[in-house]
Amino acid sequence: MFYTTWKPATDLFSAGNDWLIKMELAGVSPAEMQLVAQRNVLQVRGRRRDLYVQSGFTCHSLEICYTDFERNITLPAVIDAASIRYEYRDGILRIFLRTL
Repeated sequence: MFYTTWKPATDLFSAGNDWLIKMELAGVSPAEMQLVAQRNVLQVRGRRRDLYVQSGFTCHSLEICYTDFERNITLPAVIDAASIRYEYRDGILRIFLRTL
């Protein structure tokens, strides 16, 4: 299967004006990720590059997406860009932010 777009699985949690966004990005280097906040939309984009395949092997199934990705997450209020912090561990990107 060939993928032209990839939308990583994303979970969204809130507690008042505090938000936690969890995104499944296994195999994506942090250097390949970009976060952009504009008004009430957080855009997460990047690329999962093709993994090395041993010479001489033939691919019989390809279910992992190796391509660009982009997710736009719309929140109900303006994002406080200064509040954004994130961590990436075990293939999960966790984004913490606050809305105004």
